Amino acid sequence: MCVKNYLEKMQILSVDLIKGMLKFWPITSPAKEVIYINEIEEVIEAMGPLGEARFSEYGANLMRRLILTSQGMHY
Repeated sequence: MCVKNYLEKMQILSVDLIKGMLKFWPITSPAKEVIYINEIEEVIEAMGPLGEARFSEYGANLMRRLILTSQGMHY
């Protein structure tokens, strides 16, 4: 992910990226959902301590989406 390299320099934008990814979640494609989950995981890892500090900004939407994804008939 080329954006990951940019986020390493500007970690403050990571939360906005996660919110954007959650907004455009690929609901109809389970394979793409797995890719999205992996990409969000990489972004959160790149955030480091900032990810935990700002979890309240994106955590509820992320957990809601992960729950809906896990309840899909393909999982």
